Amino acid sequence: MTFQELLYADDTLVIAKNTQTAKDYLRYNEEESEYYNIKLNRNKCVCITYNRNNQITFADGQKLKRVDETINLGTQINKRVNPKIEINRRISSTMPILKS
Repeated sequence: MTFQELLYADDTLVIAKNTQTAKDYLRYNEEESEYYNIKLNRNKCVCITYNRNNQITFADGQKLKRVDETINLGTQINKRVNPKIEINRRISSTMPILKS
């Protein structure tokens, strides 16, 4: 990823190659949010790590909750990087509509 720009953030997804970059992006997001007098909802902030056990923290040192999967903008993101899980979830949620 070669860009580092955020124009609007309601739901934000941070993708980074390493732990320090993820921490930096989170810290920048916290600092910029504070400038506009808004705060991240820490209860909704989660961390999925791939091939690492490093911990991502907020600027004050509080750890992000680690999960194996989460929903972001209606799409399931999971640690297994398996698109079949998301496809099956969407088919399952559509079936009741098709049957009615």
